[in-house]
This record gives sequence, C-alpha cells and structure tokens, in this order.
Amino acid sequence: MADQTLKKATQALAAADGKGVLKYTRKLLAADPTNFDYLHLQGLGYRLQKDSKSANKCFQKALASRPEGSATLFCNLAFEALATNRKKSGSVFKAEEFLDRARKLNPQLAEVGELAAHLAMRTGDYVGAVELLNKALEINPRNSDLLVRLTKAYRELVRFPLASQCLDKAEAIAPNSPKVRYARAETLDYEGRTEEALVAYESVKALDANTTEIIDQRTLGVLRTHGKKGALKDRCLDVMEKNPKALQAHLALVTLGEYPGGTEAAIAYIDEQRPNRKTGKRPTGEYFAIAQGYEKEGNHAKSFEWYLRGNESKHSKRRQPYDVQEVRDYHARI
Repeated sequence: MADQTLKKATQALAAADGKGVLKYTRKLLAADPTNFDYLHLQGLGYRLQKDSKSANKCFQKALASRPEGSATLFCNLAFEALATNRKKSGSVFKAEEFLDRARKLNPQLAEVGELAAHLAMRTGDYVGAVELLNKALEINPRNSDLLVRLTKAYRELVRFPLASQCLDKAEAIAPNSPKVRYARAETLDYEGRTEEALVAYESVKALDANTTEIIDQRTLGVLRTHGKKGALKDRCLDVMEKNPKALQAHLALVTLGEYPGGTEAAIAYIDEQRPNRKTGKRPTGEYFAIAQGYEKEGNHAKSFEWYLRGNESKHSKRRQPYDVQEVRDYHARI
C-alpha cells in the first residue's frame, strides 16, 4: 500500500503537481512520521506550492531523521535558506555550508553546480556564475531556468548579445513561459530599448494574468526612469481605471503633480485603501513620492516635511544625508 502511495506522490512530483505531492505524502507520513524520503518529498511538494517556509521545515525534519543527509537534501536546504531570507547575509553563509556538505557527498550532482551558480549570482560574482551556469547547461541543456539565470549574468556584465542568445534558446524551449518573457523585457529595458521592453512586459500579462499587478508596477517604473512623463501619466490613468486600488499608479501620478484633487486627495485615498496599517507608518518610497507631489504644487514647507519623514523612516536605507535641524530651519524660513 505504501509503495503505491509513494509511486503516486513521485508521479505527482514529476507532473509538478504540488497539491498531489502533499496529498500522498501526508498519507505516507501518517504511518511513518520520521521517514527521510517522505519528509524530503513533502518539502518538494511545498516548494511547488511556493511555500518556502513549510518546505524548509520539511527538509529540516528530514535532516533530523537522518543527520548524514544526502547531496540533494543539502542542495534543497541551501536553496530554501536563500529563498526565505533574501535580505539577510547570513542566508548566504548557511547556503554555502550546505553546498560544501552536498559537494562532499556528490560533487557531480547537477543540483550542486546549479546551487554554486546561484550563490555566485547572489554574491555578485557574475563571471564565476557564467562559468558555472555554462557547465550546468552542459548537463541539462534544455533547462530554461538555467538559461534565464545565464541571461541575467550576461546582462550584469553588459554583454547584451550573449544575453539575447540565451533568451532565444530559452524561448525555443519554453515559448509560453512568463519567466522567460519577463527576462526578455528586463533585458530590453537594460539596453534602453524602452518601447520594446514595454511591449514585452505587457505580453507577460497575456501569459499569466496573476502577474498584472507586478507588471503594471514595473512598466510605471520604466516610464518614470526614462523620463517619459506624458506616457507615464497616460499609463497611470489607464492602470487606475482598470484597477482603482493600484496604489503605485496613484503615487506615480502624484510625483508628476497631476493627481486629480492634488496631493492631499492622494494621501486620503491611499490611507483609505490601507485601513489596517499602523498609524503613521508608510513605505519609504511613499514619503518621497508625496514630497515630490507637494514640491510640484509649490508647497515647499510640506515637501520638506515629507522628505524628512522619509529620511527618518526606519525603513529608509539613507543614513541622514543632511542635517535634520538645518532643513527644519530652512523650511521654517521659506
């Protein structure tokens, strides 16, 4: 009975059916809760469901049940360490430790090479990443995810023709992949081919409707970066009409000084959409967008007040680039 259930779980994994993997592994673990293979398989099921924390817990339980682990398990632990702690440098050290243990057990494992390349990307060693990714592609030449990563590495090295070649190969393998299409849009954007990048970003939404919000934010960022104010205003109004709660569009319109009713109306609307937010707390970028709105309206006192709030925000990466009292004295005079 267990063998049949394990077979079904494995088949679900091969079909990328995360729910199926979890369904069958729960049955297996109900009978044998500390089984290494079952716990490892369940972790992979959670990964398919994009639940990194649960995946990591399963992998940790598997390691506890068999302390010597396996090369594949250590690679999975490393990937989850990076996924669940993206902004913590400690996650890189943990991943490197797991990579060393995996490499000692099976240095030829494909996942070991892929993990090494991923770590090289995270630490900014793009030359090393290119070498490692090319080696990984020798083992698995039809892996579109590896080609997307190689594209990013070449892009960071400003080797756009090679990046484009990688994308051509990835699109031939996975023509309807939103991830591949998104990488194409990013690369066009990096090259300064704004109009083509915007078309490519929009095509991602056609492939996956769940990406609408992030793509709208990205396209607004592209237009703002390249100073296309007229196009940015039109895009903001279009996004707001389709999705009134798209706050990034509201904020972008504020920075242009074109918000209907002015900056005060924008603040009121944004606060109305976030009733559960802690009083006085905002993302840092929001403070600066509002400051720009007041600046466009000629309200310098309000503008400086909001710049100060952004500067003092605990979320701000700035380290007091100017003396706070000096700015207060300045806007008190004007």
